[in-house]
Amino acid sequence: MATNAEKYAQAKDMLRQAKELLETLPAMSPAEQSIIPAHVFLQESAAILADKPDAGESGILRQRIYELIQSQKGSGNCAIYKELRCPIHLDLVGENGAPTTLACGHTYCIGCITPIINNPSMVARKCPECRIPITVQIGQLRENVAIKNITDRLQPRHGGGVKRKTMKNSKANATAKNTGKHVNKNLFQYVYLDKYVKEMGYPADTLIKIDHIKGLSYINGKSYRIIFPPSLINFINNIPKIKTNSYCFIGDITPNRKWVEDYKSKDSIIRATDKSKYNRNAYDETYYKDLCRSKFTLCPTGDCPWSYRFFEAIMCFSIPIMEKDTDDRFYKDYFCYTVGQKHAYDFSQALNNYRVFLNSNGPCKN
Repeated sequence: MATNAEKYAQAKDMLRQAKELLETLPAMSPAEQSIIPAHVFLQESAAILADKPDAGESGILRQRIYELIQSQKGSGNCAIYKELRCPIHLDLVGENGAPTTLACGHTYCIGCITPIINNPSMVARKCPECRIPITVQIGQLRENVAIKNITDRLQPRHGGGVKRKTMKNSKANATAKNTGKHVNKNLFQYVYLDKYVKEMGYPADTLIKIDHIKGLSYINGKSYRIIFPPSLINFINNIPKIKTNSYCFIGDITPNRKWVEDYKSKDSIIRATDKSKYNRNAYDETYYKDLCRSKFTLCPTGDCPWSYRFFEAIMCFSIPIMEKDTDDRFYKDYFCYTVGQKHAYDFSQALNNYRVFLNSNGPCKN
């Protein structure tokens, strides 16, 4: 959970980004400004921050934002933004792949809707908004160009003015700097963070580091829960979620993980492997296919009070199974079962887990 100071810092960064975006727009007349409260809001906020850098911490900015929001009651800005929001990851449509409109008229990021369309169950293959069945395949969907043109202009920009997720020049391939001391760059956590900043189009001088014990990743000094790169999310999205198996555990079965062997059965995948020897720069298709075909994934913690497997299960629409007295730092934000409970697979819960995951995967909601 972010501290108030971290939230204030993030809010100020969001305002700075919004101001930069605003400056790229044509100048507005006073009459236009009076009917676009969002424009006034950004101008006021930027002016406050320029005059008082500590406005966030002192409460001045918060009070002014509150007053501005109150003055905007009845304006169309909130409603317009809501219409441009992906109903799955709950932010601007197009942030997780091109905006795609279903036959029913509802629009989603292609990366968000893919797991639902790839689900072989007709019961699950329904629009999350209106529940009308989805009868098309991924390859038949087309990009909604009109909405893409709008949301592209609304997407925040990172330093250097390059729009995220579209940067394909040499900067995107540069290795981000690591500011941590004695960090093992072979850890999946570091490799994933490094991939994330490249794929999201951060400048080459972006500073990154990790706290492996706490499962935290840092970008330019700001901390986030462990971050997974878009390429991994998209890789898993393209794997069918056909739930033919009950339980899954693939990894090192240490003495404190022996309980996973209690779930061995004909329709479960319990396999001892040394995941530390996996190729960090390639995604294991067999591993993720096994997770995607399993209703539940057993998620013991390892050398730290969290696990990659927990989030991998969520990306694969597999519901995590935790130890009764688990010390996992992140599980309380998601729907999961514990050992000893009755386990019933619920696709809607798996989908909601996926939504929560996407909405908290790094600073991509700035």
